[in-house]
Amino acid sequence: MVLLDNDAFIVRLSDLMMKTRLGGSSVVNLTLKQYDDRKKPISRDPTKALQENKKKLCLFRATIGSKKISTVVEADNVERFHNTYVNVVRGNATSLQKDFTEKRNLAQKKTKRAV
Repeated sequence: MVLLDNDAFIVRLSDLMMKTRLGGSSVVNLTLKQYDDRKKPISRDPTKALQENKKKLCLFRATIGSKKISTVVEADNVERFHNTYVNVVRGNATSLQKDFTEKRNLAQKKTKRAV
């Protein structure tokens, strides 16, 4: 997984989504989660656990086929980054498909109403 800075992630994400629109892979997985920047397991000693620096971070990931990109956003920059992230996703989300289970559920509801 490639860890990029925030602006490079946005540029790379828009490039990858444009490639999928032009005929590449049809699946783009976008995830975000809380990230604590730990490289080692949490210590069981409570005195050491309190000494750890608690920065609020958010990890944004995008997976397209075998290509993976990610970035870590600090709490101060989350709102600005999220706005640009949403604009990129909305601009490139032109070929969304409804979920198959949603169609099946609608068909089941129609048959229940008829009975």
